[in-house]
Amino acid sequence: MALGASHGAVRSLIVRQAAPVLITGSALGLGGAMILARVVASRFAGLALFDPASVAAVTALLIGVALTASYLPARRATTAATAIRLSPPPVPARRAGCARSHSCLRGRRTRR
Repeated sequence: MALGASHGAVRSLIVRQAAPVLITGSALGLGGAMILARVVASRFAGLALFDPASVAAVTALLIGVALTASYLPARRATTAATAIRLSPPPVPARRAGCARSHSCLRGRRTRR
């Protein structure tokens, strides 16, 4: 997370970085769906070629899912303090008599 940035700025940065991927994927998906619809319609008689309402609904649903998938991790990243996110994980305490291996932390003896 950027030091000194507000939570909203970090969230919008992450969502804006996901937007080009979302737009490219939507455009390629719609183009592929139109081509595939023509192929399938040529194979079956009486099949509707293109239904704009259903294509728009599915596209809107997928865009909503993609935006949510980029927003939720950004929100989670901004919930903790920056110092906590940047610090290394804590090292477990060693018991007396622990040699090189950390099997003493698991309660087992090591073979020698």
